[in-house]
Amino acid sequence: MNGLLIAVCVIFVCCMIVGYVRGFIKIVASLAATLAIIVLVMFISPYVSKAIQKTVPLEGMMKKTCLEALVPGAKNLDEEEIEALETRNFTREEQIGMIESSNLPEVIKQLLLENNNSEIYEMLNVDTFVEYVAGYLAKLIADIVAFLLTLLLATIVIRTILYMLGIISDLP
Repeated sequence: MNGLLIAVCVIFVCCMIVGYVRGFIKIVASLAATLAIIVLVMFISPYVSKAIQKTVPLEGMMKKTCLEALVPGAKNLDEEEIEALETRNFTREEQIGMIESSNLPEVIKQLLLENNNSEIYEMLNVDTFVEYVAGYLAKLIADIVAFLLTLLLATIVIRTILYMLGIISDLP
């Protein structure tokens, strides 16, 4: 009985060590995959965002929506009045009031208020307040979509590679 007990204990300890090592390797591989995903998303997202901005006319679609969100009653205006509002130069107080009275989330309101300056106007290549809001929100939407799309694709690719390596490691 003592010999059998010792043999079972040795086999049990060996299996524990093998499981520990394999688990450690899987944890390290998973951590490396997560870090690779984060790095890929950080480097690829800006390019995907630029591609989205070039291919999808977000800014054009956002102008009318932004105008309706910022100016009460803009839905009832005709095309000439809308165009006049789009090209109008609002005072700083009017801009702040329009942003604060809009039904946008507080985070976006704060971002719009903080970035309402000449540097951002120049970066977005806009001249008027309505163009600024539309361009800024279009860029924000493109950045969010690009991040999510890149995260999803990078996760699928990296996890697929890990799965395939797992299959290859099981081959004799």
